[in-house]
Amino acid sequence: MSVVRSDVGIEKIYRFFSRSFVKKIINTKITPNIISWLSFLVFVISIPFIVLANNGYINFISFLLINISLIFDCADGDLATEKNLKTAFGGHLDCTLDRLTDNLFILAIIFSVFQNDNQIIYLFCGLIFLGFRFCIDNVYFSMIIFLPNFKEKNISESFLFKISEYFIFTRTNMLFWGSIFILFNLHQMYLVLMSVYVFLYYFTILFFTYLKSYKK
Repeated sequence: MSVVRSDVGIEKIYRFFSRSFVKKIINTKITPNIISWLSFLVFVISIPFIVLANNGYINFISFLLINISLIFDCADGDLATEKNLKTAFGGHLDCTLDRLTDNLFILAIIFSVFQNDNQIIYLFCGLIFLGFRFCIDNVYFSMIIFLPNFKEKNISESFLFKISEYFIFTRTNMLFWGSIFILFNLHQMYLVLMSVYVFLYYFTILFFTYLKSYKK
């Protein structure tokens, strides 16, 4: 997980498990980059289970593998911090594998839904989800570049944020809630809800950042 902001929502829980894991491997030769690749590999293993999910056992395996992958995704950064091994290459690798994971996850959900219910509306929802998910990333990147003095702390300490942080769009929240819906075999519902959510979220945060930049 790239350290560009403080942990949000469910990330705090994953961080608890990742730090416990790092304590067990701190004196080994395992590097943060190995953990990054391990996180990606575990997720790749989950893909056929996501696509073929039709019963409780397969759904549970998908849920378990996705969440193990997320713990490892937190652990690479924790290990890099503990061993003082932060590098530009490691950060770039982590971000690259994260984006690949996100892309593959959404595509797996789309394929799973479309093969079980061959309706074009689900393909349309999937394309909206996939496209606007990366549009949101672009807005986050623009905030770092064009709003370097953005007061994240003022927002994170607000009462409204503490209520809503588990639903703010981050890749961790996206994958966690996706794993919950998969567990209960609700792929279609997740795809439709996320397509609406990312569409509304993108334009909301876009309006907010333009407003902040205009005031500057």
